[in-house]
Amino acid sequence: MRVTSCLYCGGSALSPVTQRSDGIGILKCAACGIMMVDRISDTYEDLYTAEYFEKQKDTKSGYTSYLSSPVANMIGKYGFARLFAREPGHHLDLGCADGSLIEIFANDGFESRGLEISKAAIEIARTKGLDVRFSKLHGFPAGLPSSNAITAFDLLEHADRPRQVLKAVYDNLSHGGYLIFSTLSVKREDPSDFWFNHSLEHYVYYNQDNLTLVLTDIWGRQFLIYRSRS
Repeated sequence: MRVTSCLYCGGSALSPVTQRSDGIGILKCAACGIMMVDRISDTYEDLYTAEYFEKQKDTKSGYTSYLSSPVANMIGKYGFARLFAREPGHHLDLGCADGSLIEIFANDGFESRGLEISKAAIEIARTKGLDVRFSKLHGFPAGLPSSNAITAFDLLEHADRPRQVLKAVYDNLSHGGYLIFSTLSVKREDPSDFWFNHSLEHYVYYNQDNLTLVLTDIWGRQFLIYRSRS
């Protein structure tokens, strides 16, 4: 499906910026500054099969050995999240895959659950007895309790409706709760940028300026970007 309006704000003033290594064009919104692909899949959830989490080294999408080395993948994310979520409470992990981060939180006293688009990953998580539900994240499933901490590591760049995802996060967070996340950071708006050559399943491309704008839009105040991936 061709992208004719901004995936974040819906604006129609989109201009071409560059092209990814797979030939997909990158557009930039004049209103919010978000960069995005010029076309998206109608069934993008079909991308996130079991093979996505155990990709071959020469594949430019997915993760290498994500499911076979969960502790190594998750311990840094858990440590970063606990800088903010210092007391156990309700935790929600977005894009939780097989639930490895949920397990770590639960073992430390949190009531932890997750939302995931990959049916293969959900099946693995449920065999562990974890509370993981299918969601495209545009709106959270009914019945979820408010969360003291929501984690969303390497997620926002995958969303085809990023504003709806962030609004759902805002609505679910309890007073004083934290959204703890990481996402990409585009340094150069040309074909030499790392992200235009790797992780080619991404739909949205952030930099510090446009990320600050969208977070301020949702939270209604200046938002501190504590950490930006490069």
